[in-house]
Amino acid sequence: MIWKNHLTYSVKGSSFRMDIEAEEQMSIIFTDENMLMLMPSQKMYMDYPKSMLDMMMQQQGEESSEEFDAEDLEKYKTGKTKTILGYECEQWLYEDENGTSEIWATDELGHFLFAENPMQQGGGSMMNMFNETEFFPLVVVVKTSDGQTEVELTAREVKKQEIADSRFSAPEGYQKITMPGMN
Repeated sequence: MIWKNHLTYSVKGSSFRMDIEAEEQMSIIFTDENMLMLMPSQKMYMDYPKSMLDMMMQQQGEESSEEFDAEDLEKYKTGKTKTILGYECEQWLYEDENGTSEIWATDELGHFLFAENPMQQGGGSMMNMFNETEFFPLVVVVKTSDGQTEVELTAREVKKQEIADSRFSAPEGYQKITMPGMN
C-alpha cells in the first residue's frame, strides 16, 4: 500500500516540524529537548522528552541487525545527477534482501533529519545515514524485495522563508496527554 498524503517539512536551526495532512491531521516536532506529537482535531499533544527518545533509540539500536553511519554513504552513491526543483541532486541506491532504497538529494538546502520512529522495531536504514550529512533529499523511493513501492516521498515545492519560533512548540490551548508509564 502506498501512503499518498501531503507533508510539509519545516526547519529552523536544529529543530524541524512535519505537518502531515491525511485522514487525521498530525504534526510532529523535533527540538533539542523533545519530540512533540500534535493532534489538531483534538487540540491535544504528547511530549516525549529527549532522554526518553535517546533511551528508546538506544534500545532499538541494540536490536538492529544492521547499522549505517555517514561514512557508509559514499559507497552507495551512483554518480548519477539530475536537477529537481532547480537543485542539483545526486543519486544513492542501496539494495539488500529486503528491497531497495533510492534517494536523490542536494547539498544546496542544508541539513535534513529523517524522523526515525523510536517505537518501530527493526534494523537501521540507509535514510538514517543522511542524518549526519548536509544533504537534503528531494526524492525517496523504498521498494520491497518483490518490487512493490513501500515508501515514495517526492518534494513538490521548496520555499525559503522566516518561520516563527512558536511553530516548534505546542499551541496555546492544547491539552497535554500522557501514556501510562511515560513522564
